[in-house]
Order: sequence, then structure tokens, then C-alpha cells
Amino acid sequence: PQPPPVDSLLTALANGIAESTGLRGAILVLDDYHVIQSHPVHQVLAFLLDHLPPPPAGPHLVIATRADPRIPLSRVRGRGQLTEIRITDLRFTNHEASAFLRDVMELDISAGAVAELERRTEGWITGLQMAALSLQGRDTEETEGFVQAFAGSHRHILDYLLEEVLNRQPELVQRFLLETSILDQLSGPLCDRVIGRPGGQAMLEDLERRNIFILPLDDQRHWFQYHRLFRDLLRARLDRLGPQLGCATVPELHLRASAWYEGNGWVTEAIDHAVAAGEVNRAAQMVEDNGIRMLVRGELTTLLTWLRPLPAETIDARPWLAIYAAWALGLTGQADEAEVRLQAAEAASDAPPDDRLGHVAAIRSYIAAHREDLAGAVALARRADALLGEEDLVARSVVAFTLGGVHLLEGDLANAAPAFAQAVEMGQAAGNVHLAVSAAAQLVMLEVEQGELHEAFETCRRMLAMAGNSPVAAQAHSGMGELLYEWNDLEAAGRHLERSIELGQRWGNVEALSGSYVALARLQWARGDIAGMGDNLSKAERLVQQGLHPAASVVVAGWRARLALAVGDLAPAQRWIDECGSSTGTGLSCGRGGLGRGAEIPVLREGGFVMRARLLLARGEFAAAIPLLARLLESAQRLGRVGLALEVQALQALADRAQGDDDLAPTALEQALALAGPQGYIRTFVDEGEPLGQLLAKAIPRLADRAPLHAYALALLAAFSGSDAAESTRAADGQVVLAEPLSERELEVLGLVANGYTNREIATALFIALSTVKSHTNSIYGKLGVRSRTQAIVAARALGLL
Repeated sequence: PQPPPVDSLLTALANGIAESTGLRGAILVLDDYHVIQSHPVHQVLAFLLDHLPPPPAGPHLVIATRADPRIPLSRVRGRGQLTEIRITDLRFTNHEASAFLRDVMELDISAGAVAELERRTEGWITGLQMAALSLQGRDTEETEGFVQAFAGSHRHILDYLLEEVLNRQPELVQRFLLETSILDQLSGPLCDRVIGRPGGQAMLEDLERRNIFILPLDDQRHWFQYHRLFRDLLRARLDRLGPQLGCATVPELHLRASAWYEGNGWVTEAIDHAVAAGEVNRAAQMVEDNGIRMLVRGELTTLLTWLRPLPAETIDARPWLAIYAAWALGLTGQADEAEVRLQAAEAASDAPPDDRLGHVAAIRSYIAAHREDLAGAVALARRADALLGEEDLVARSVVAFTLGGVHLLEGDLANAAPAFAQAVEMGQAAGNVHLAVSAAAQLVMLEVEQGELHEAFETCRRMLAMAGNSPVAAQAHSGMGELLYEWNDLEAAGRHLERSIELGQRWGNVEALSGSYVALARLQWARGDIAGMGDNLSKAERLVQQGLHPAASVVVAGWRARLALAVGDLAPAQRWIDECGSSTGTGLSCGRGGLGRGAEIPVLREGGFVMRARLLLARGEFAAAIPLLARLLESAQRLGRVGLALEVQALQALADRAQGDDDLAPTALEQALALAGPQGYIRTFVDEGEPLGQLLAKAIPRLADRAPLHAYALALLAAFSGSDAAESTRAADGQVVLAEPLSERELEVLGLVANGYTNREIATALFIALSTVKSHTNSIYGKLGVRSRTQAIVAARALGLL
């Protein structure tokens, strides 16, 4: 929920605009730019000016402002890309003023009067329009007298003309204009409620017809807005003279607007008008009434925006409001501010209800887990679980999610999985899709860690069904992309990862988005695009550089170090290990192996120790690397971390080979292949490079009597060479090298399975019995050494059978 750095959003925005054919030659208008005071906003605009393609390939940018914007105008002026329309260009000439007054405003006015108005207004269209409204209905003599009296600065002109315009309107119109000036947008029903009488829609349409500074916001004329300057003048006059003119008080008008917006479900506007009316308790009640809904929908930024104008004492006097504020603050990383609200919630009464105290404990548990206070997080989670009611699924789902994270940090995968599964179930029951999908993403990670790749892929499918078009679906696409990458389907992996980044930029979750960039970087590495890999790692680094996501930072920096090792630059890898060790206190660089005898390997630091082992191997320090790898393998096997075990076993094989143990190295690799084969691991081995491929070639003859493993090893060898698997696994007669080749009928069945046919549909298509289809599929599974349809498809594609 942390907002991403501006650079990442701007890059996505600039790329999206550049790639959109619908925006070529379009005009993007930034109006009233002079009100911008924030330097970062000026930086944003400067970035876009430097990176957007110029028209006609890109859009035109129009900046309407009363002062020069603080952006590098000289740079774009020097490129010949700037057209400047200054005050002299905007002034109406005598001819233009005459056309406007006579043709648009339909005034019968002499040339002399036109010239005098043009001179006195200095061609300023707002002054001319105000004057024209004042002149409507006057005879020639009255017109001449008005023109002669017309003088002063713009501000005085406006005050004078506003009075003239208002005084010439019927009393009902005057009151309508003044009372509805409190609104940023106007509709007939809303105006009826604010002014306390019907006729608002007809009045708005009449004002538009008579050009009285009102603009339609839609083609149906349902919504309008006053010209901003005109609205501001009306508001000033309402404050000063409203009661004298029979208008309702400003607070009463805002209160009426708030009631209308609340009744029509526009909560943000209802809260804004309640605050403007000085009714902070009413605003606080609306926030409290809608707080849980916003939490469930993950709209934390909106909730915090609602809370911002409320005094702290108002929030703290309402325990549930304080709790909702604490949830929003805690979930967005503002732990200290959340604790202040939690203390207020506890102190609000002598004996807070159990369910309220349960929420307090749940929030503190979540914060403790993020601070890696695992014991505190567990104790608070148990307290929350004891206090919360069974029906309070929102808080209970977060407790389950927090416990799953604690178990994960402890390396307890067996208990982490059911906790996350419970969080998914509760989140769905509570309508909290955001949490349910996030918990499912943790399940995917666990399944991958445990070597259950096919189960993980199915979990990703369920995540997509849960998330729909929500940005949180980024996690499902990222998981699918990484799994397809492991299975060496690079094209499909790329599609999912790009979609994950697109959704992740909308979602704003830094950890998820940085993970997608890292995964895409690995894909580009596999394609030999080192520059592209470095670019995406840089994007990930910019996301996590705020220091709010230490785990994500370690992952990103680790891959940067691995890239450095891959190109033979050992110094960056050493620097990363030194920095990681000193910042975490885990001693990644202490001693020769980095671990004291009997020391436990922290789960969060495993990647650091693996990288240290890689660096030691690159330096040829095998005496230090081999014991470290043995410790890592023992830890991975004890915890059921199959993915880590495979990586370590591959490194052990490379270490044995580097030391000349030609017999021992293939044996170590065979053990890894036996573990990896059923799930179809490919890139875990291929990414280690050609030396491991050479070891694999030596191991294959020893697997000839183990048909499924032999077929898998041949397919894996084909992936190392980058050649088509079908060419690498066929004998001279063109038959696939399997202990028992598939029959023609089995190949037909396999093709229909790959196209998604059910067994019954296959039976119908091939005119065979359903039992025969089942017999064929069982035979296919046996020959390929797999246990499911998904596994069969992966193995067949690897062997070039599909």
C-alpha cells in the first residue's frame, strides 16, 4: 500500500501515452497551472516534456496559467517546440471585441462604445463578457453612460460588473447564483436541495443559454460548473452580503449539500461539505459508518483523506473511528501514528468491548510482524483471536495473514500454509478481495518453495478468478509469469509479467511491483538482453530505495549482484554481501563460510548466504564454499524448501566439477534431477550456464534405464543448447528417444489434452470409448513419467511432442 516513487509512475505514464495511438495529436490541457506551488509537480511536468514524443506522434500540451510555470521553458523553446501565447496575444482587438459584443452577445452598440470598452478592459474577455451582461436591455443613452462609468483595475472591474450583473437579474436568480456558489459542480436535484425549492435544472439551462459564466460538464446537461473566477466572486459576495439578500447562511448551505451527497452515496463530497459547515461530528460519523467498507476494499488512501481534516480529539473520542484510522495508518506503514490512535481507542472508556480490543491487538500484531518482532506478533495475534467474535471476519482474516507471515519468517512452512489458506477463506467471506488475493499469493510462494509448481499454477488461476480486473491481480500474473519462466515458456512468461507490471503500477504495492521487475529482468537475462535486465533491475531499485521494504531491497540487490557475477565482476557482489551482512547483523561475510558452527540460517537471509557461496565459487575458494553449501542444503531439506535445495545441489555439482571430481559431480546433479523432474524444472538449471549443461550431458548415459528421468534430462539438455527439443531428442529414424515411444493414437490423445479437451470430448472426437481414453492417458502418463494433465503437457512440450 505504500505509494510508488514518482519516477516509476511517470515512466509508465510516458510509455502509455507514447504507445497509445488514440492520443496521437491529442491536446492535453493543464488549466490554472499558476496555483501549483509544489516543486515535485514541476519536476513531473519537466520529465514529461523531456520524454513524451512530440506531435504528431504524441499529444500537444497546453498550459493555461497566469504566471510562467517553473519548468525549463528555455530548453523546449530552444528545440523549437514551444508556442507562447502571452497577454498581448490574448487581448481582443477592436475588431474582435466588436464581433463578440454584437454577434455573440447580440448587443446593438456603437463603434465608439465598442472602442471605449475595448480600451478600458484592455481587451480582457472576462471584463468584456461582464460588461456585455450588464448592457443587455439598456437603450443607447444608458449604454453610453455605462461605458463612461466603466473604469478601474481588473479586480474593481469585476466587483463592479458582478454587482451590475446580479442587480440586473431577478431576485430569484440572484439568490440562486449566490447560494449555489458553494458547490464545485451543480446538478438540478443538488441545487434544489441546497436552495430549498425546485426548478434548479431549468435555472441552470437558462443561465447557460444566456452565457452567464456556466459550463456544461456532460453532453446531457446534467452537470455544470461556474467559471472559477465567477464562482469565487459569488462566494465572496455571499459571505459579505448573503443574509442581507435573504440567502441562507453558508454553514446551512453546506449542510444541505452534505445531506444530498450522503443520500446519493457521494461520501467524499458529503464529508467535505460537512467539514465546510463546521459539522465535524457529522463528518466523523460518516467516516465511521464507511470506514470498514473502505478497509475491505483496500481504499486506504481515500480513508486517510477523509480523516485528514478531522481534529485528532474528534477521532480519538470515537473508539471505532480511532481503530479504523489505526488500520489505515498501520497498513500503510505509519506505525507510530497508528499507535497513537490505538492508545486513544483503549482509553476511550473504562471497559472497552472485547471486539474493539481484538482489533487493537490485531493491528499491533500486524505492525510487530513487519518490524520482525515475531514473538510479539504471535502473542498479540493470539490475544486478538481470543477477543474477536467469530463474525468479525475482516480483522480475523488479517490476524490469520499475519500469523502466516510469522510462520514464514520462522521457516515453518507447514503451519504457514494453513494460516494463509484460512486468510483466503475469511477474506473471501468478508468480501475483502484485496487480502484474499494477497494471502493466496503467499500460498503460491509456499507451493513454489516446496516444489509444487503445478499446484502453484492452479492457485494462480484461482487468484485471477478472485481478483477479476482488480489491480491486485498483478500478483497472479506475476506468479504465472515466474512459473512459466521456470518451465522455459519465455513468450508466455513475458506476457504475464508485462501484464503484472501494468496492473502493479495501478495498484502501487512496491514489493509486488519490484518483484515483477526482477522477474522480467531474469527473463531478459535468459534472452541474452543484459542491457534490458539492468534497466529493469534499476526500476526495481528505484521502487525500493525508500528503505520501507527491506526484504524486497535484499532481493533486488541480490539479483544485481548475481548479474555482476555472471559478467565476471566480483567487486559489486562482494560489496552487496558486506552491506547485507552489516545491515542485518547476520554476518554474511564473517568467517570463511559466514556461519558459526551450529548457527541457524535465518530464512530471510538464505539468499544472502547462497550469494556468498556463489562468490566463493567464483573466487575458487572451495574449502569455504562447500561446507556453506552443505549447511544450506541441510537447512533446505529439513524445511522442505525444494526450490532452494535444487539451486544448492546445482552449485554443489559445479563445485565438484571445478575441483576435478568428474564422477561425483554428475551424481550430485542426478539427485537434483530426480527431485526436479516431476515438476518440470528447467531454468533453475539452465540459468547456471554451460558448465552445468556439460555435466548434464555426462549424466544422461547413466540414466538410460530410468525412462522418465532420462527423457526429462534430454529435454533439459535441449534447453541448455537453446535448440528445438524435438531435434535434440530424436534418433536418426525420427522417433522420440523414450524408453517406450508414444503410439500414434496416444499422440492424438495428447494433442487433444493440450487443447483443453475433457476425456468425454476426446472420446467423442476420436469415436472411442471413455474407458479407452482413460487407458490412453494413463499410458501417456507412465511413458512421460508424470502424474497429471498439466505435467504431461509440460513434459511433451519439452520433448517436442507438441
